[in-house]
Amino acid sequence: GEKQIALKRLYYSNKANPDFWNELKRHRCKQNKFIPRCYGFSRDPATKDYVLVFEFVDGDLRHYLKKNFVDITWEKKLGIVYNIAHGLMTIHNAGLVHRNFHSGNILRHFNGSQSLTYISDLGQFRPSNNQDEDGIYGVLAYIAPEVLYGEPYTEASDVYSFSMIMWEIASGQRPFYERPHGARLAWDICNGLRPQIIVETPQCYIELMERCWNADPKQRPDIRELEKTLMSWGWHMGVSQKHSVSDQIISAEKERIRLLEHLGSQLEPFKKPHPESFYKSRLLNFPDLPTLRNIYDRLSQTNSLSISGMSGED
Repeated sequence: GEKQIALKRLYYSNKANPDFWNELKRHRCKQNKFIPRCYGFSRDPATKDYVLVFEFVDGDLRHYLKKNFVDITWEKKLGIVYNIAHGLMTIHNAGLVHRNFHSGNILRHFNGSQSLTYISDLGQFRPSNNQDEDGIYGVLAYIAPEVLYGEPYTEASDVYSFSMIMWEIASGQRPFYERPHGARLAWDICNGLRPQIIVETPQCYIELMERCWNADPKQRPDIRELEKTLMSWGWHMGVSQKHSVSDQIISAEKERIRLLEHLGSQLEPFKKPHPESFYKSRLLNFPDLPTLRNIYDRLSQTNSLSISGMSGED
């Protein structure tokens, strides 16, 4: 019968070296429950860019959050975060680095009552010892400060991007949605700027997220530690609800519900992102950035999570 598919153009892939394509073929076009099934390759005869043929999925994490945020409990949020961590772990265990990890490259698919989380954008995966000379390509708000500074992509830079996704799942907003995405933001990120912590976020979640966005890549947990930690949280929620982690998550959920009920008809319109914020991948180059620092410019927000979680972007 007929099968729905999705096509992914790999921009600039006409410049990819043979080692990259050998690695891509070996690791990506095989069955993996956290990565959309890749049926094969094609090529645009005009641009010579490669095109990947995937199984069809329902949509990305960004649009899922936008549509469903007020109904996503903290337990569901932790489940989503865990699935993303597990998917990223399969990439790192294959010796690859994603390099363009953001909510638009995380896909959600619903198969009956089952919800699945996939990681996409295979065109950005690289062997961890393979680097481009063409500069930075990605979404500024999710790029690790050391990469902005000119250091190579590593597993640790993926973990930094993971922290921005953690923040997005907690808040409902994309990181740095309120600012223009230019040289000033790149400078501030290198100088220690991080998104503001949402006041009703569980402390265990905050601490893990802050470790992941540490300016020093060596201080970040690796994805295997992250996956193990998140799995233990799920165990405590399911088996041992008297654990401190469970208490924090249950308290955060009660606060989330309280704020939703308190606001009622006073819910504000969706927050609009800054007109010069960009969440599509693009080539970036920011010379003369400052030495990396860990001074976090973030105050607890007093706005409700439901208001801050409603985004007006498409």
